[in-house]
Amino acid sequence: MILKRAVLGIVALAWATAPALAQSCSLSLSSLNFGSIDIINGAGATTAGTFSAFCWGTPGRRIIICPNIGAGSGGVAGGGDPRHMANGADKLAYNIFHPSGGAVWGSWLWPHPPRPPTFIETLSSTWWFFGWFSRSWSMPAAIPAGQTGIAAGSYLSTFSSTDVQIRYAYYTPGMTCDTLSGAKSATASFSVSATVQPACAVSATNMNFGTAGMLGANIDASNTITVTCTKGTSYRVSLSQGGGGGGPGDRRMSGPGGQQVVYGIYRDAARTLPWGTSASNNQPGVGNGAAQTLTAYGRVPPQPTPQPGVYSDYIVVTVSY
Repeated sequence: MILKRAVLGIVALAWATAPALAQSCSLSLSSLNFGSIDIINGAGATTAGTFSAFCWGTPGRRIIICPNIGAGSGGVAGGGDPRHMANGADKLAYNIFHPSGGAVWGSWLWPHPPRPPTFIETLSSTWWFFGWFSRSWSMPAAIPAGQTGIAAGSYLSTFSSTDVQIRYAYYTPGMTCDTLSGAKSATASFSVSATVQPACAVSATNMNFGTAGMLGANIDASNTITVTCTKGTSYRVSLSQGGGGGGPGDRRMSGPGGQQVVYGIYRDAARTLPWGTSASNNQPGVGNGAAQTLTAYGRVPPQPTPQPGVYSDYIVVTVSY
């Protein structure tokens, strides 16, 4: 009985005097890939990565983690928003946000206002000599719409250990990321990428020849075709033959009783270059990211006058790129 009591006393003493452990963390950030995006017809893009932490130390203690993310190789605008991915001289704006959204995920180590989120987690008490936790937090990111002035291609920003500096420490009440004491530091790396695909958008106004009596002289009209393509994207604009048959300069508007009015659509004001669908008579161009306006010139030549009524045709405008 004496021996048994002595053993229990030694165990109780060992439990009470277990040494405190220094905190340690393994930290990582996943890369962000927006995939292929359409900056002409799209409304921006979003993606998300993760910031992960596995920490261990004294059971029951709390650890504060401050993950500072800097500008990245693509750079950042004044004020910390937006960051940029680069493709040569072209810059694609984006940014990374706190897990809750809204605030830009920044750094205490750069001169801009955005700061990083603060994470405070408790080490488990499962084992008397060892506490730990494993957590992951979302890293939402977004590309804003309206960036039509950049070229198609691959865009990238890399974040090295200089850009990603993570500080952590045992937490004491009132401690914040700008007042850490006894903090440890870790670094990580990741990348942000996107592929801007070649894209175009097109719209057109109607061509109206107005009201005419006899068709004894040329009747001219015009309309506008607006093309917006990514910078540097080659395109060709073609006009369908319409529903009445004929060639580019010999189309047909249909009216009452199946009667028709002959007309043509041309690429020049002199009405000498018909506008059709073949490589020899469509309209080439190169996008610059802005809306480019083309004029289509129509003409109703002298011809026998059909019976009165409304005559119309339907032309499809196609942009190939």
